[in-house]
Amino acid sequence: MEAAADGWFIAHLRARPRKHGLEELLLDRRLRGSDVHALADHLDELEGELAELKARLDGAEHERPPGHVLFLPTPAGYTVVEADEPPPAVGQLLLLEDGCFRVQRVGRSPFPRDRRPCAFLEPAANGI
Repeated sequence: MEAAADGWFIAHLRARPRKHGLEELLLDRRLRGSDVHALADHLDELEGELAELKARLDGAEHERPPGHVLFLPTPAGYTVVEADEPPPAVGQLLLLEDGCFRVQRVGRSPFPRDRRPCAFLEPAANGI
């Protein structure tokens, strides 16, 4: 469900008009005194920067950082634990310092820009 909501949100943002169109760039006060060649050079620089940023984003989307995080409830509040191995399977029991927990679901990390998976835990009833 989250993936569908994210897809809608991204599509909605892409459909909105962009603030920095070509007209606004050409009307920029800092560039008013420039001749056509200087403006063309400036546009080439911006297109190069844009291509570099797109390439970096494409590379970052395909790389998934190693490890995962565990999100578990404790009497003092929620705790996040980082681990280097792949996330546990849904339904798996984990024995941690704070007790015995069952993996309720595996989803996205609760931290912004953290692309690691997150195992959301719940206390296991009597450790079973």
